[in-house]
Amino acid sequence: MANKKKYGGEHVRTPITLTTLALVLFFAANTSAQVAVLSRATVIDGSGAPPQKDVTIVIEGGRIRDIGPMQKIATRAGAAVIDLAGKFIVPGIINAHGHKINLKKLSDGGVRIAFGTDSGGAADRFFIQGFSEHREMELMVQSGLTPMQVIQSFSKSASEGLGIDKEFGTLAKGKAADLLVLDKNPLENITHMQSIQAVYLGGRRFE
Repeated sequence: MANKKKYGGEHVRTPITLTTLALVLFFAANTSAQVAVLSRATVIDGSGAPPQKDVTIVIEGGRIRDIGPMQKIATRAGAAVIDLAGKFIVPGIINAHGHKINLKKLSDGGVRIAFGTDSGGAADRFFIQGFSEHREMELMVQSGLTPMQVIQSFSKSASEGLGIDKEFGTLAKGKAADLLVLDKNPLENITHMQSIQAVYLGGRRFE
C-alpha cells in the first residue's frame, strides 16, 4: 500500500513506513526480554560446513546469543527450553531475486550463486511467494546443485550478495535469530525444506 501526496498538482505515491516501523518496534519490544533455548537439534548453519548434531541455540533479544554443542551451552534459569531432538534447523530463506542461467556451470566455475525468484511484490504477479521459493529449490537441484549448495544460496550467498551478511545469512553467535525448524533432513531431499515445524523471525516464533 502507499499514501498519495500532492506535489505541484500531481499525486505522487510514497511508501507507508510508519506502520512497518511500529510493527518492528512492537516485535523488538516483545522479543527483547524473552530467552528461548532450542536444544538437541541438528543444525545446518548455511556456511557449507557439515551438519552438527545435538546443538543448542540460545535466542535473546531477537539474536543468537550462543550456539554450540548442547553440553557446552549454559541455560539461563527461567528460559523457555524447546527440545528439538530429531529436528533440523536451517537459516531463514533470503530471496535475492536471481535468475537461473547455466546454473551448474556457473557454480562449478566458482561463481557465487544467490537464491532468488520473481515472487511477491505486486498483487498481479504470477509467482506465489512461498510456493515459488520451494519450487526454485527443486529446480536448482534438478540443474545439478546439491541440497547443501541450495541452502548456502538462500543463506550465506544471498546475504553476501545483498551486503547484509554481518547481520543475516548464517546461524552464528550475534546474528539475527531468523531460522526454520524442519521435521526432515533437507540434505537428504531438498523437498524436505517444506517440512516446516516452526519459523523464527527476529527470535519470535511462528507456527
